[in-house]
Amino acid sequence: MDSFLDRFCIIFLTFGSQNVRGTVLKVGLAQMWSVPNITQNTLNIVEWIEKANSQGVQVLAFPECAISSYNISYIKTLSAANFDEAAEKISQASKKYGIAVVVGTPGYYKPGDRAFPSANGRLFNQAWIFDENGRLMYRYSKQGLAGWDGQGDSAWAAPGYELSTFSLLGVNMSVMICHDSRFPEITRLPVMAGARLVFMISDEAASPSKEDNYKAQIQARAEENMVWVAHVNTPYFPGCLPSNPVCSHGQSLFASPNGNVTESPIGSVTEEELLVYALDIAEASAGNTMEALRSDYSYHSWWQQALSHIGHAV
Repeated sequence: MDSFLDRFCIIFLTFGSQNVRGTVLKVGLAQMWSVPNITQNTLNIVEWIEKANSQGVQVLAFPECAISSYNISYIKTLSAANFDEAAEKISQASKKYGIAVVVGTPGYYKPGDRAFPSANGRLFNQAWIFDENGRLMYRYSKQGLAGWDGQGDSAWAAPGYELSTFSLLGVNMSVMICHDSRFPEITRLPVMAGARLVFMISDEAASPSKEDNYKAQIQARAEENMVWVAHVNTPYFPGCLPSNPVCSHGQSLFASPNGNVTESPIGSVTEEELLVYALDIAEASAGNTMEALRSDYSYHSWWQQALSHIGHAV
């Protein structure tokens, strides 16, 4: 039987082996609503890419399940062909405007994917990464499944197999999806592998009593790793009630490597909007994370063992 680390490996996509020191990257967060209509959502995503182009955005991120909406009954009706058609339209817009895109969507296992043997024919809760040339370069599958992702009668998603590191525009990055943020290692290991910007895409269950807690988690992942975290979250949909656990609460934000939320406005709770911020990648030293690799620290060997399982793909 494979060890835990053999199964829970990281894929490290190296399109530039190191971050460009002094790089300032203009990142956009498209805090958008989605409805149970993949065609309409895809058209809206293309429009957001067009808007981002007018503001000079280089990398644009969308919430969890932006392509489908987080409507479980609807997700289960969609085919691989539906997702392929959406991917093609997003790819065309990405290529047309030269904007890299990180977008949330369900997605089926594809031959050649690194996944558990039982993954064939399974749905995953994914983030698709398109480079600035419109190439769909990677599909990350959510590891930390919330209750309605992968438990109980409503379960629809299989757990992901690998953590993610990828390079866009010379900057090494990673991505996590919603409940992933409760697992600090899902951020720390990719940062050890070189990521200096981590996207967090979500459709968080609305709970006014926990909104500050959610924000604190994002700030903690940034500060403890000394990297940028860009969080995009679905806003309340019109007519949504706080008592509905499927409703989300917006408040997208950028957390700097010192853990502070940037002076860029935090997204509203209820409105669609595009947040844009110029990130100085040189500020992301990853100092705390890399310190954990000191040979005289007792857990040094554990991290080294984990890092020895990093895969490389192009």
